[in-house]
Amino acid sequence: MSQKFKKRIFEILETATPGDRLSRIFDIFIVTLICINIMAVILETVKSLYSKYMLIFRNFEIFSKGKKEELIIAIVMILILLIISSSLMYFVESGAQPQTFTSIPAAMWWGVTTLTTVGYGDVYPVTPLGKLLGAII
Repeated sequence: MSQKFKKRIFEILETATPGDRLSRIFDIFIVTLICINIMAVILETVKSLYSKYMLIFRNFEIFSKGKKEELIIAIVMILILLIISSSLMYFVESGAQPQTFTSIPAAMWWGVTTLTTVGYGDVYPVTPLGKLLGAII
């Protein structure tokens, strides 16, 4: 393959840059494919649907890089990490920030923004132990 072709493939596979329509289309396609895979995994557990549409489920699974088990494991691991990190941060930070870390579910907002690297900055640890925990997570 030519270097120019390899570079273009890399650009398409990376996050879309402004104005790169093909890269943006590919990003939307991948996100859509992931969402449809999640729905398919959920719907496959409904025996009446699975028995009626088994061929469609199988063909879709073959079409989409057959990674449902890995996808399920990744989602479960992320949820476990979210619960553990949010719980730890609640216990560490709730004394110093009782209005922000009011409960474990409230601390999950911090966990979601931290684990997805969005990091809005509206909720963050202020204690030394909380900052250390945040850095580790």
